[in-house]
Amino acid sequence: MSENEAQIETMALESLESFATISGAAHDHLDAARAPFIQIADNSWTNPDADRNRRRIDKENAQTHRLLTEEPAIARVAVVDEDGVTTNYYICRTSPISLASKGIKLASYRSQVGRLASLPVGSDHTLFRDGQDDDPDQEARSKA
Repeated sequence: MSENEAQIETMALESLESFATISGAAHDHLDAARAPFIQIADNSWTNPDADRNRRRIDKENAQTHRLLTEEPAIARVAVVDEDGVTTNYYICRTSPISLASKGIKLASYRSQVGRLASLPVGSDHTLFRDGQDDDPDQEARSKA
């Protein structure tokens, strides 16, 4: 096996492992959402809109988690910053869930980071990170 093939295999295995982790975490969130919920009592101090909004949010979250169990990500983007540090992002079609404790960075394709997946490989793109949107040195380069 050539060095290039070995790199591709390593990247593919890492991606598949990350997909399984994303899907498993989304499944756990979905199971937690099925737990008994508290009904908001309708009384003179509680507007019924509060209960309706909570149910709508619960339904949207469940839909997001269901989609992530079926399709954990649509792209993997490696970003190299000016210091040569590589950060891998997985891009999904829906709202991401937090996986920081597992070392996986998941971003929606609608986000600034998600936009990187639509750029040609090797493109230079300024990506503002960590709330430092006025720092021109925060430029990142996307690659395979």
